[in-house]
Amino acid sequence: MEVVLCIVVMVCGASVPAGTNVSFNFYPKRDIDIAWVGLGGINDTPYGRWGNGASRSGGGSICSSKYNIQYRKINQNMGVWTKQYVDYVVHPPTRTISGLPAGQCTLLSNGNYDCKTDTPGVLNATFNFGSTYSRFYEGWEANGSCVGGLGNIPLRKMRSNTRLVLTRSGIVFQNSFPEDANITVPAQIINCPITILPNPHTAKPDNPTITGPNSCLNESASYRTVTAGPTSLKVRYLIDWNNDNTIDQIYPPTSYVSVGVPQTIQYLWGSTGEKRFKVTAQAQSGIMSAAVVKNVTIVDCEIDQPLVSPPTPLPPTLPPGLDDNPTEPLTPTTTPSLTEKVAGIDYPDGEIAFIFDPKITNTMCTAYWSTRYVENCKFYKGTTELGGGVDISGKLDLEPGLYSLKCEQWKDGTIISEESLCQRNVNFREI
Repeated sequence: MEVVLCIVVMVCGASVPAGTNVSFNFYPKRDIDIAWVGLGGINDTPYGRWGNGASRSGGGSICSSKYNIQYRKINQNMGVWTKQYVDYVVHPPTRTISGLPAGQCTLLSNGNYDCKTDTPGVLNATFNFGSTYSRFYEGWEANGSCVGGLGNIPLRKMRSNTRLVLTRSGIVFQNSFPEDANITVPAQIINCPITILPNPHTAKPDNPTITGPNSCLNESASYRTVTAGPTSLKVRYLIDWNNDNTIDQIYPPTSYVSVGVPQTIQYLWGSTGEKRFKVTAQAQSGIMSAAVVKNVTIVDCEIDQPLVSPPTPLPPTLPPGLDDNPTEPLTPTTTPSLTEKVAGIDYPDGEIAFIFDPKITNTMCTAYWSTRYVENCKFYKGTTELGGGVDISGKLDLEPGLYSLKCEQWKDGTIISEESLCQRNVNFREI
């Protein structure tokens, strides 16, 4: 059998790029398709033929050189050495191809299949050969002449009550019944998978993912985008910052990057409010993914206030804390309620309380936070981590800006976060 890739013959188990037209064909039968011994003995021959009815019709003289297998003694008593010839003929079996998807492959009138390979995957074709029968024919030279008459009679008919046995040492005749000349050839199947690989010239990038925080007005915000696809695929990203279906930025601007390599894109928002922007991945071929929308909130981290004196000192007592009652609302405090995870407990969702006091400042805001059922907490200003981890509760003086506290939940290790804003009084002056 064969698999035809355009005009290229592929072996079973080969791989081709998506978009290639593949045909599964039975190769035209040839004499070299058959070998009847193959054991490595002196009588081996790779020669055999396909013939309707396992007949010698069209086979020519039995004493042709292609049928010759060796010199041998035809009569041990007479001691005569001569050339021996054997013709092996197999009746063509029924042949079918199965296992190919009907929506992707088309059955042709000759029993072959043409398949489209737009989608990566595997075409699992099976070539089926039905049970059939075969015959051996023998001839030899005697006194320089071909004993050709016997060459048209199957061996098991020519030698009554015998059967032909093929061995490493040669041909052996043994007593056998019945005298039927046909030798059964059992049915067999050949699996022929062809793997369809993604084609970088026709592959579509996956929809990109976008991550990034809410941010402050007129401060550079960082957004991270990445897409997946075939390893050989290279892409760039098209950004519509105004959500008006117009490409405002291409990144990278003059090149393409491999899929799976994250790209960080900076943007300065010029107004506050809820913002929507879209990112599309585009392959070098021009094929694009669907556009993915990202929602962010932009706030003014600097706010006009009447002229004031420097901030008054903090009250002597902090906001109320937690007690051991797990149903009590979580409130910022510097006193932790639970500090250590215990194995084997089914914990509830983690909780974070995070506020600034004051929220508007001439210099610094003090952050107060408290958490429950979490660990490994970290502060971020935008996308920038502020140093290492922090305790599960505490306070910290911070400059104006939009901050987030992110922690890992005890129950499953996922990240939860809480945001809080410290705003600057831009008109402050000391008096």
